[in-house]
Amino acid sequence: MKRIIIWMLIFIIAIDCKSYASAVNIQSRIDADEIERTVNAINISRENMSLRPLRVNTTLKEMALTHSKYMNHNKTLTSMEQAGKLFFRGRYPWDRANFYKYNKAYVYEFVKKDLNNYMEGYNQLINDPVTRIVLLDNQYLDIGMNKENNYFTYLLGGSVRTEDQLVIYPYDGLKNVPLKWQGDSHALIYKNTTTNGNFGLPVTVTYYGNSVEKVTSLKSSIVRKDNGKSVSHRVVLPTDLHQLKNTITLLPLEAYDQNATYQVKASFILRLDNGSLKYVNETIEFTTTSSVIKAMDSRYLTRALFVEKVLKNQLLGFTLQEPLKLEFKDVDINSTESIYIYTASQENLISGFPDQSFRPLINITKEQAYIILIKAYEKKSPRISLSGSDQLNQYQDHTNISSWARESLLKAQQLGIVIHTNKRIEPQAFIKEDEFDQIMALFNKVLKEK
Repeated sequence: MKRIIIWMLIFIIAIDCKSYASAVNIQSRIDADEIERTVNAINISRENMSLRPLRVNTTLKEMALTHSKYMNHNKTLTSMEQAGKLFFRGRYPWDRANFYKYNKAYVYEFVKKDLNNYMEGYNQLINDPVTRIVLLDNQYLDIGMNKENNYFTYLLGGSVRTEDQLVIYPYDGLKNVPLKWQGDSHALIYKNTTTNGNFGLPVTVTYYGNSVEKVTSLKSSIVRKDNGKSVSHRVVLPTDLHQLKNTITLLPLEAYDQNATYQVKASFILRLDNGSLKYVNETIEFTTTSSVIKAMDSRYLTRALFVEKVLKNQLLGFTLQEPLKLEFKDVDINSTESIYIYTASQENLISGFPDQSFRPLINITKEQAYIILIKAYEKKSPRISLSGSDQLNQYQDHTNISSWARESLLKAQQLGIVIHTNKRIEPQAFIKEDEFDQIMALFNKVLKEK
C-alpha cells in the first residue's frame, strides 16, 4: 500500500512538472512572438526616418532576460548590478556584454517596470527626448528585450557610426502624436520653465556626427495648420543640457489640440568641432491623437479575451453554451474562459492549431481578429458577397496579409470596419484594446444598420 502511495505521488509530481513546463513553453512563445512583432512595428517607424532596421539579437535577448531576473529577484530598477547578488553578470551593461561575448563594440540599456507590453515601453522611450536620441542613433543595429514578471530590459547594440545623419522626431507624417507628455526626463528638461504642466510632445532635431560646438541663426515654429495658431515653445540647445547632445529641442509650453495637424519649421546653422558648418532648414508635419486616452498604451488582447469580448456583444446575440467537453488540450474546462471558447468552437467561429491546442494566452493578431468577426457577422446575417476590385491594394502593407485571411479582410473592408494608420493595416500585428474598441465601434454601427 505504501509503495502504491509513493508511486501515486511520483505520478502527480510528474504531471505537475509537465504542466509547469508546458506553461513555461507557452509563455516563452508568447514573449518571443510579442518581441518579434514589437520590433517589426519599431522598424516601420525607422523606415519613415530613413534609419536602418534593427535586428533581434539572441545574445542581447539573453542579457536582457538575466538582467530582468536580477532586478526582479533583488527588487530594484537599475542598470547597475552589485557583485555577490543573484544573477550578477557584471556591474555595467558593457561588462555584461563582455561576459556574454557580444560581438559589437557598443551597448546601451534601458530598464522599465510595470508595463502592459513591450511596445508600451518603447513608446515611453521614444517620447522622452533624452532616451529618444539614443534610440534613433543609426549606429545601433541590434536590439534585444526581455522581462521577468514586471521588470523589463531593452538593449541596443552596434558599432562605430559610419555616416552622419540628421534625424527629426516626430517624423514627417507621424499620426497619433500624444497631446501631452509626462516622462522620466520631464522635470529635468522643464526645470527652468514655469507653466501649468500641460506640455505637448517635444520635437527634437538631432545631428549624428561631429560634436556641435555652437548653434546660430536659429528660427523655429510650431503651428496648427488649419487655423494658423502658434504653439508657444522654448528651445533647448545642446549646450543647455548635456543629456541632449547634438540636439535642438523644441519644448511646447502648452498641450496640443486633439486630432489636429501641426507644422514644425526649424532652421539654424551648426558649427561643428572640426570647424565645418552644417546648414539646416527642415519642415515636418504631424497629427495628434483624437483623444487623451488614445495616447496611452493599452494591453494586447489574448485569443481567449478577444473571443470573450465578441461573444458578450449583445448585438450579435450569441447564447453561451456550458462546455461538456473541450477539443482543445490547453483549455481547462473549469476555467472562466472555457464557456466562451467552447461556444465559439460550437458556432464555428474559431479553430485550433494542428497540435489540437487553442493557445488562449497567445496575443491575437489583427487578421485573426477580423476572421472571427466576419464569421460572427455571417452567422447572424447573409453571407457577404464580394464585389468590385481588390480594395485592400490601397494599403501599403497589403502583401503582408496571410493568404488564408485575405478573403475575410476583403469582407471586413467591404463592411467598412478595417482600421489603418498611414495606409498601413499591420495585419500580423497584435491587436490592442483601444484598437479593438475602434473596430467594434464600426462593427456595431454596421450591425445596427443592417
